[in-house]
Amino acid sequence: MRLRWGALLLLPSLLWAAGDDLRLGREVVPIEERIELRLDPADTTYTGAVAIALRAEQSTRSFRFHAEDLSITRLELREGEVQVPLQWHLGQTGLVEVRAEAALSPARQYQLRIDFANNYDTRALGLYKVETGGQAYLFTQFEAWYARQAFPCWDEPGFKIPYQLVLCVPADLRAVANTPVEGERMVAGWRELTFKKTPPLPSYLLALAVGPLEEVPIPGLSVPGQVVTTAGNTRLAAEVLRLTPPVLQALEAYFGSAYPYEKLDLIGVPEFLAGAMENPGAVTFRDEILLLDPQATSPAQRQRLGIILTHELAHMWFGDLVTMAWWDDLWLNESFADWLAYKLADGLFSEYGIGVTELQEVQWAMREDAQLAVRAIRQPVGPADNPGQLFDDLAYEKGRAVLGMFEHWMGPEPFRRGVIAYLQAHAQGNAVAGDLWAVLSREAGRELGPAMSTFLDQPGIPLVSAELLPGHRVRLRQQRYLRPGAWAPAAQWQIPVVLKDPDGDSLRTQQLLFSQSTQLCTLATSAQPAWVHANAGERGYYRWQVPPAMLAELAGHAQALLTPRERVGLIDHLAALLDGGQLDARTYLQALEGFAGDPQPEVLLALIGAVAAVGENFAAETAGRETAYARYVRKMLAPALARYGLVRDPAEAETVSLLRPKLIESLGIRGRDPQVGAFADSLALAYGRDPAAVDPALAGAALRVAAFRGDRAGFAQLRMRFEAAALPVERAQYLDALGRFADPQAVEAVLEYVLSGPLRPQEYLEVPFTLAEKVPSNRDRVFAWMQAHYATLAARIPPEDAAYLPWLADGASPARLEAAQRFFADPAHAPAGTEKELEKMTELVHQRLQLREREGRAVSAYLEGLR
Repeated sequence: MRLRWGALLLLPSLLWAAGDDLRLGREVVPIEERIELRLDPADTTYTGAVAIALRAEQSTRSFRFHAEDLSITRLELREGEVQVPLQWHLGQTGLVEVRAEAALSPARQYQLRIDFANNYDTRALGLYKVETGGQAYLFTQFEAWYARQAFPCWDEPGFKIPYQLVLCVPADLRAVANTPVEGERMVAGWRELTFKKTPPLPSYLLALAVGPLEEVPIPGLSVPGQVVTTAGNTRLAAEVLRLTPPVLQALEAYFGSAYPYEKLDLIGVPEFLAGAMENPGAVTFRDEILLLDPQATSPAQRQRLGIILTHELAHMWFGDLVTMAWWDDLWLNESFADWLAYKLADGLFSEYGIGVTELQEVQWAMREDAQLAVRAIRQPVGPADNPGQLFDDLAYEKGRAVLGMFEHWMGPEPFRRGVIAYLQAHAQGNAVAGDLWAVLSREAGRELGPAMSTFLDQPGIPLVSAELLPGHRVRLRQQRYLRPGAWAPAAQWQIPVVLKDPDGDSLRTQQLLFSQSTQLCTLATSAQPAWVHANAGERGYYRWQVPPAMLAELAGHAQALLTPRERVGLIDHLAALLDGGQLDARTYLQALEGFAGDPQPEVLLALIGAVAAVGENFAAETAGRETAYARYVRKMLAPALARYGLVRDPAEAETVSLLRPKLIESLGIRGRDPQVGAFADSLALAYGRDPAAVDPALAGAALRVAAFRGDRAGFAQLRMRFEAAALPVERAQYLDALGRFADPQAVEAVLEYVLSGPLRPQEYLEVPFTLAEKVPSNRDRVFAWMQAHYATLAARIPPEDAAYLPWLADGASPARLEAAQRFFADPAHAPAGTEKELEKMTELVHQRLQLREREGRAVSAYLEGLR
């Protein structure tokens, strides 16, 4: 910890302990803040000043604010024209404590003035510098708590105040911020831009961009809007110009109110850690997501842009207009935006089958939620915690699924009315999750808080068992889903369960709240049903099981009995039953065979994931199984590719175009299919000569397969094309392919390039993690490389990302796991959050090894029997 001291008005220095509480108090609160910054992207440093109007809420001599790693050159407090004698002390997490000589008076206003200087950040956090295309730019990323590294402020979400930015920039540069410019003048050859005062905002939602920026207007919006790009890239804005008006209109219709801010700028940023950030009026995106070549955009790229755009704009109401009071409710911000984004995108972009494929993302959260090391989705968050760990699958996918489950239970329209009432009650302010549950309960006519709490305040996922009894009855049992040998304290949920069963020639559903450990339900059928599905529509966030004969009936007649979404759910639930010891491997593998001929592309996408998991769990890092596993991949997936063909049919559905590259990649890499591999090689060569000559839907898959089959010379070609890539999407595709090499010499060259090549902050870890995750034979080498270069990597990546390095030891190697435990036991290798990631990775490796011990022989016999 580094301490800096400043003494004002020649008072003697005083020392006082900051204590354990690193939160700001509310004895003195900000009313509004003016931020003046002198910014030149060509430099490495900048200067600034803030003027913060304060109000004392009680008689006190001290208060706190944030200013992390700033060189403070002046700090003074005034009441009117009278300067207040004081001292200040800088402690942990940028916490500045100010102590006045005499107590500040309640209800009086004061003015805090601070002058400061700082370096631009170079790891894409705070106020940071980017160089691209021979030009320098400045961008910001303040969530979760990085505004304090750019300027002094009250950097907690509970402090929502108006801000006014005044930016002084070189005359030939442009600048954008959250609000429109209200005044401009020239000052000594610099352009001074005064932006309109913002509505009340937390500091993490402020944003600015400076540089030779270019803009293109967005027509058809309810407010002025534009797409902002780096120099020469406005031609890539056509797709987002097309998508934004209908997305905003759909959101305004859902919320029953106009977009709540004065303008809407969408900013493409070449160095950006997240996918996008919901700064009101100045939404930032990673440029490869926002800016797409109008002549070569794939269905997957359009789908991704549509979903992310809808997510970020949903935040304008839920997160920006009404903001969480503290970070323990971050999950609600992200869960709601994600839930509404998928709900609306499924209607706006129905051609992509989003309503079915989104379930696979929820299943990622279910798998994480099955671990003992998992956290509750809502839990205390401290200022010293790793903020990156707040943005996990639980905050997005689990929360999204839980919200969707309860919306389905209470009905879409009552749920929507409750959301609107919540926003109206707390507009321009802060709220907690309980505020939302209260209005939803009122609309539902029943109390939701206790039921929601069972999913939010305890970790894990329930397993619901359904058993048919005589008299049209079903007995339901619930317990926490655990893998064999695991133990956890008893838990109970209040679960909105929807049952599905046959009634004559039709299928019917029945809903109930399952709140006991065991509960009986009578089905309203005309005859005793032959089977029951325990999660109709797969809207419930829970695992489920039925007796073996019934499960065989559902799997064997899935196309007739189940919807595509239910079939996607069944594929994953079968895997969960295998992992949990309720299903043996041979029965599981035989059940999967029935899905190979499914006519729905979304179901085949789920099958691809299941086939990949078979390889990871039973074949990866296991000598002698690669050939048999490759045969299995071809048996399961080649018929689908033969049915749809290697090239696009102009009349085919977009869901087929989304499926084909996944089939090509799986067959070319896991299946070692020579025909598919040769086809991918030819496309990769053609793409290198002229990207426009290759179907954009296939370009990425072709590059990945070609890299997997390539050697060191292939790496040299790929590196050259990566560095010469003119478009953000091209750069991203070449970067992804760099992580797919299996040839040992090529892998060495790739790892050396990570340290020496022109990679951006968000790219440093992408390549080694892809090398280890996608090509198991690389794992020992990549982990050893990480150990040797840990200090270099930690200095280049965002500080919070170093906590995830233990995952490079993932897989099925006890020796590598032991090496990781030794390595990360060293405090020098264990920044905040590392211990938790190591714990989760260790548990997953042990579970995989136990599964191999239990079912490995049966899987080997099955695979060998495919000869």
